[in-house]
Amino acid sequence: MKIVLDKQKLQEVITSFAEITRTNICFFDAEMNVLAELPQKMQPFCKRIRAAEGKLRQCLLSDETHRKTVKKLKKPLTYTCHAGITETMLPVIYDNEIAGYIIFGQYRRPENEAEAK
Repeated sequence: MKIVLDKQKLQEVITSFAEITRTNICFFDAEMNVLAELPQKMQPFCKRIRAAEGKLRQCLLSDETHRKTVKKLKKPLTYTCHAGITETMLPVIYDNEIAGYIIFGQYRRPENEAEAK
């Protein structure tokens, strides 16, 4: 399914969301091509991780694994990647089909959060 979006307006919405929440956000189409994002460059932590030998593959595998889970469930998913960074992936559903994904986050959970649950 191909949905035509006004990328400039989408970028404006993404920018407003990122400024209000103070978090990173990226909007992908169904094939995981970036349509809009903020910030428009990779975070320094992720850049360092991906530069380490073999870690880029782990990052890509983590992204793809979680995308497949979201696609199957058609529900949002919050997860922690192999490097300890937490993100949330939301499916964008149109006519009962996934038209894209919104990913926001890249934050670390407090160490004691798991104990509080």
